[in-house]
Amino acid sequence: MYPDINKKEKSKQEMKADIILSGVGGQGILSIAAVIGEAALKEGLYMKQAEVHGMSQRGGDVQSNLRTSACPTSRLRLT
Repeated sequence: MYPDINKKEKSKQEMKADIILSGVGGQGILSIAAVIGEAALKEGLYMKQAEVHGMSQRGGDVQSNLRTSACPTSRLRLT
């Protein structure tokens, strides 16, 4: 009849999301990653971010990896 409050709390503790954004320079990949990261922090989540940007201003590849989770994480190895 009543929702299980403990179940909701447990699912929040186990929440983890890995996001990979990739594109070419000038598409706003790093800006999008920053917006997602800020939103996660405002929701009270933990966030790690790693970026790869070489010749991004000349149309080179850009990649941003983000991990958001309800619990602290010590590494950012997306598998």
